[in-house]
Formats: sequence, structure tokens, C-alpha cells
Amino acid sequence: MARVRILIADDHELVRQGLRALLAARPAWEVCGEAADGLEAVEKAAQLRPDIVLLDVSMPRLSGLEAAAAIRRESPACEILIVSQHDPAEMLPSALQVGARGFVSKSDIASNLLATIDSIVEPAPHPAAALGARPQAARPRSLSRRRSPGRGGERPAVLSGRLDPERQRADSLLLEQNHLLEMIARGRPLDDCLRAISESVGHLQPGVRAGVTLLDSTRRCIERVVSSQLPQQLTAGLRELSIAETVTVADVTADTRWPSSWRQPYASQGVRAFHSTPVWNADGSAVAAFFLCLGEAREPNAWERDLAQFGAHLASLAIERWRAEAALRESEQKFRTLFESIDEGFCVLERVPMAAGAPLDFRFLQANPGFQAHTGVAAVVGRTLREAFPEESEDLFLTYAGILASGVSRKFERGQLAHGRVLDLYAFRVADGSHSRVAVIVKDITERKQVEKMLRQRSAQFEILVDQAPIGVFLLDGELRIRQVNPVARPIFAPVRDLVGRDLCELLHELLEKELADELVRVFRHTLATGESHHATEQARLRRERGSTEFYDWRADRIPLPEGGHGVVCYFRDVSVEMQARTALREARDHLEARVRERTDELETAYKSLRVLSMRMMQMQDEDRRRIARDLHDSAGQLLAALGMELASLNRRAAALSPQLAEDLGGSLQLVQQLTQEIRTASYLLHPPLLDDAGLGGALRWYVTGLAKRSGIAIKLELDEALGRLPRELEAAVFHIVQESLTNIHRHSGSKTAMLRIARSDGRLCLEIEDEGGGIPADKLREIQTQGSGVGIAGMRERVLHFNGDMRITSLSTGTRIAVTFPVEAAAARAASRSLNS
Repeated sequence: MARVRILIADDHELVRQGLRALLAARPAWEVCGEAADGLEAVEKAAQLRPDIVLLDVSMPRLSGLEAAAAIRRESPACEILIVSQHDPAEMLPSALQVGARGFVSKSDIASNLLATIDSIVEPAPHPAAALGARPQAARPRSLSRRRSPGRGGERPAVLSGRLDPERQRADSLLLEQNHLLEMIARGRPLDDCLRAISESVGHLQPGVRAGVTLLDSTRRCIERVVSSQLPQQLTAGLRELSIAETVTVADVTADTRWPSSWRQPYASQGVRAFHSTPVWNADGSAVAAFFLCLGEAREPNAWERDLAQFGAHLASLAIERWRAEAALRESEQKFRTLFESIDEGFCVLERVPMAAGAPLDFRFLQANPGFQAHTGVAAVVGRTLREAFPEESEDLFLTYAGILASGVSRKFERGQLAHGRVLDLYAFRVADGSHSRVAVIVKDITERKQVEKMLRQRSAQFEILVDQAPIGVFLLDGELRIRQVNPVARPIFAPVRDLVGRDLCELLHELLEKELADELVRVFRHTLATGESHHATEQARLRRERGSTEFYDWRADRIPLPEGGHGVVCYFRDVSVEMQARTALREARDHLEARVRERTDELETAYKSLRVLSMRMMQMQDEDRRRIARDLHDSAGQLLAALGMELASLNRRAAALSPQLAEDLGGSLQLVQQLTQEIRTASYLLHPPLLDDAGLGGALRWYVTGLAKRSGIAIKLELDEALGRLPRELEAAVFHIVQESLTNIHRHSGSKTAMLRIARSDGRLCLEIEDEGGGIPADKLREIQTQGSGVGIAGMRERVLHFNGDMRITSLSTGTRIAVTFPVEAAAARAASRSLNS
């Protein structure tokens, strides 16, 4: 047997000595080296190239899991075995994830280590299952296909006529073609044309039955088969054929390429051979196929192939003609629908030929329903303009005549409100080359004219209101010229007397300082351009020679003008006295707020100091717990592990000397293992080593399992798979918050169940703890939410605030819920910085 070289990595000398003693039981195994920390283990693994590396988890400089990952990268031939005091159920998944072959607990090292190494050195053979290869079913061969020679198929060439039968065929073919083309040109239905083409082919070649398979509008599947010579029950079989290429089947009963389910039905109907040719449209895509069914099992001859091309060519013409007519009908229907449904009236007029001395007139050729709705005149088609509108003035006829002569469109209005209707007309010459027809779009604008009239009346009323208003009002037009000023507003423009028509920009620069005048002009122009209102309390220094500062509460709005366009109206009132009172009140308020801020700053400083002291105390407690737990793990735990290995070695040697002595040593070994378990439990309760080595997830699984056993509470734990490792201080804080919360549930809530959920997403860590107990009394809950009553709750809140987190406690009669969130990125950055500094 080849020698097995083993590297031992553990930070305790006693453990390394015990491992050497156990491995000495195998003469073929050699300890090639030892390492006291993870980094040294990586270096010696690369230098010594051992077969197996025994790694402890908790080691300085580099943990066992990190060292395992590095060894797998740099020395992939080395097998790795994790040897640690951690719980196997918690540590084994992490060990396997970094590439280890297995995990042995130090409490079971005497009984399990050698067997585990044996399984790695000499793995048990796996029975190989013989896999029989299933024969693949034979694939049916494709039907033989011949490509079409062109997009639409070549027209069959007229044969030379050296033989009388050939000349007769050519003459018959020409006669049939002329007959079919005439039928297509007359616009007969498509299916009638296709049946006629198939019948003509059957007439030209007796014994041949023909037809057409048509694609649907999507051109993905066959829509129908048209044939007057083929029984209806056989047409379904043709739907499986290809359209885009020539298909020839010489014998449908013997050729395996023909679908087996259709062989007998076709043969019973006298179909023994089949040939089809694609029917191409103008854009080069196949839209159908023309097929021949032969009564004999043979290839089609040249004449039959020419007939297939002949039928495909005529079918292409028929299909194209049918589709063009369908498109035209659809277009006409759309135009008619649009013509009938538009809101505006529409009509077409044609100039009536003038007899000597007859007046100019036009006749209505078309008119939609909207024409009657807008004009109030019905049934005008066929009548002349003078007949339909007998009171119409002569200038309308001259206007239409001018449009026909010049070709220039015109828009104008006809009618008066006094007569009950006003029409807006848009007339243009119809571009048909005749220069005798004019189209007119008519719209009834009577309601709009009435609104304009009412607007003018309202404008007059507005002017009256402006003049009598108790506040200052002035109106500007679209060029910011003063249009109207009420009596209250005139004094601020004094001593200028003639204000109407003056440019406001020039006037403001005469009365105010330049900076303020420019700002006011900018506001007025912005309101006029965008329609955004402006309301402000501004200070205005009226007239440069006046030394006082006055305040005005003013507003500017854009308004429509009666003649069209927009202007600006400005309302203002003098608020100088109010501004003085506001100034005094503001000064008093600022003084009071300054005093309040001073006191607030003092309280915040004292609170921060208290928080710092409180957090420092908790950190000292955590450090004491971690130190005591580590001392138990590194001193008593390791000594007990070494003692266990020594007792195991003595037990093996004593078994050969005295069975009674071996039994006594076995009892001592069990006591050592029990004591190891008790020390590990005490160490975990103080500070679980899993929190440092395996992370928050492993520590919480261990704690929840132990608490559930001790308390009888059914605790459900949900951990995010993407939780990963967190900074050490943050993991400790989360663990202690969970520990305090679950302890409170056990002591106070009376709940038999609890839910613990931890998730990590979007740079935040979310912790939720729920129970189904009796809840917290309302007064106690208010005290907790406002003051953090209780040492445990206060400690939890301090831990959360230390990491800039947030904690919310809600409670009902059905249970209590604690939700905590931490910003993970900030905590991770602070922990990384602290690690670099150390």
C-alpha cells in the first residue's frame, strides 16, 4: 500500500500531539508536517504537497474555512478534512462548500477520525449500472420535392407542332387559357375560378384530377382545398403537404414518405400518384399549391408537369385579382365609413354648364350626413346650389368659380346670427383634372359666435368691476401695454397721468430702481408666455426721490382678450403696516427659537454621551463574554480534547491487557466527552464560537434548536440564502437582539410558537420576531415605544441605534412583533475599515 502523507493544522500543541498519536495506529500513514495557523497551513500545503490536510476551524491569521478554500485553489490534489469542536450539523455545509471532503468533531475524534480518513484514502466502489442504448425509431424519409423554377412558375412553352397531337394540345391549351383569363377578368368568385382551372386541366389530360390548396391570411397553415374532382373526404390529407416547394409522390401505396393513414383511402378512390407545384404571388411568397392526382403509380410526364405549371400560373392570377378586388372593396368601405362618420359636413359640387344668359350654378354630387347636421338642409344630392339655398348671395358662386379657376383653397364664413346660423367653410378644387368640381368642408360655428358675443359682454362687465374694485387693478395687452387702470391703482403710477397705451416696461424703469424694475418685467413676461400665475409680497421703492420702502401683496394672471390672444391682469394692495407687524413677530420668534435650539443642543449632547457610555458598557460585556467563551474553548476544551485522545489510545492498548481496565477507561472517556459537551454548551451560551467561525446563520440555528428543546416553544427560523457573512460587531448585535427577544417570549408572552425571519436585500438587513402570546398591555407598549422601558428593550434599542438601524415594536391581543432593520453597507464599510486598521 502506498504511503499517505498527512498535514496537521491546529493552533493548540496538545491537539496536534493527540492527532499524531491517533494517526500512529496506521503504519502506512505519515505526518509530513504541522501548522499552527491557517496561513502557515496554506504555505506548507503548497510546499509539502500532502495527500490529506487536517484543518481546525478557529485559527489565527486565517480561519480553517478560508485556508481550505485557498488550499483547494493552490493545491487541488490535496484532500481536506475539517477537525473542530463545532456542531457537525452547523459546520458540515460550510466545510463542503469550501471543498472539504468531510468533518469530524473533536468530541468524537477518537472513534471517527481513522474511519473517516480510511473512507477518503480507499473509497468504496460504486456499482456501475449498465445502461442499454435504446434503438432510435427510424425517421420517415421526406417526400421527394422539386424546386419551382421561378417565383410564379414558368409559363408552359408552346410545343413546336411537328406532330399533330402536340399541335392539338397547344391549341387546346390556348383555348382553355383564353377562356379562363376571361373568366378571371370578369371578376367571378375565386373558388369558381379555381374549380374551372382544375376542370380545364382534367379536360386537357383525361384521367387526371386537379385542385388547389389555399393558405390562410397568416400564410402559416392551409385554409381550404378547392377541387370539384377530388372527393371531400380526401382533401384533409392534403393539409399536411408543403406549399413552398414542388412535391412528387410516384406511388402513394408503396412510398413510405406518404402518410400511412392516407394510403388506403387515396388508393380506394383511384389516386395512385401525386404531384404539386407552388403558386407564387407578386412579392415572391407561396400562397397556394396546384396539385395533380394520377390514377397510375408513376412519375408525371412532361405534359402533366406543364399542365401543373399552367394551372399554378392561372391560379396565381386568379388569387392576385381576388385579393386586389378585396383590398379595393375594403378601401372603398373605409372611405365610405370615414365620409359618413366625420363630424364636419362635406360635399362635392360640380359646375353646371352655362347656357346663354343663364346664371352661374353648381350641382351637388355628394354630401355626407354631417352636411345636413351643420346646414340644416337635407337631400341635396342631385340638386343645384341655387335650388338648395335659394337665398344665397351671388358672391358665394363667384368665390367657388374663382377657386376652380385658380386652384387656391379658401376659408371663409357665411351667414349671420340674426338669421339663426353661421357656417365656417373651407373650399378647394378637386384634383381630378376636370377643373369643374369643388369640395367644401362645412362646420356650424353658431355656438362659437354666440360664445364670442357673450365674451364681449362679459368683458364689458369686467371693465365695470375693475373700476369699482377696492384693490388696485391694471390690465396689460399682449405687448405689455397698459389697457385699463382702475382708480385705486392710479396713485402708484403718479405723477404720470395718461397711463392707457403706455409701455409698462418703460413706466416701471421711470418709477423704480433698475434691479426691481427688471425683475417685475421678467415676471410679467413669464406669466404672459407660460400662463403661470405669480403671487408674492415684494418690496417696492416708489420713485427714486422717495426714501421710504413700501410693501405690496400682488398677483399676476394671464387672461384671454376679447379680440383673441392673451394679456396680463395684476391685482395688488398695500400691506406695509402688516409687513411691519410681521417683521416684529418674526424677530421675537427667531429669538425664542434660538433659545430652544440652545437647550435642545445641550440635551442632545447629554443624550449622546449617555448613549456612548451605555454602548461602551454593552461592548465591554460582549467582550467579557467572548473572552470567557474563548478561554473555555481554547483552554479547558482543548485540554479535554487532548485528554480524550490520550484515554482513547490507552483504551485501545488496555483492551489487549485487561478487559476490566478497558471498561473503566471507557467510562472515563465517556465522562470526558460529557464534560466537553457541558463546557461547550456553557461557552456557547456566553458567546457561541459559531458566531465568529460559521457566521450569524450557524449561531442562530444552534441557539434556536437549543432554546426550543429547553423551553418547549416551537420556533420557526427563516434565513435568507443570500445572508452571507456580516461584520463581527453587527452579527453579535443581531444575535443578542434575537437572544433577548426569544428570552422575553419564553418568560412573559406565554406563546407556544415563535417566528424568526432574517433577510438581506437592497443594502439592508431585516430582522423580524413574532409570537402568538397575549401581547403587551397598551400602557406598557406606549411606555416602551416612547421611553424604551426595561433594561432588555433599552439594550436592544442601543444596539440598533449604534448601527444606524431602526426598531419597531407592535403588539395586539394575538401576539407581539419586533421588526429591526440595519444598513448593511455602512456597517460593512466600518467593519472593513476597522479590520484594516487592526
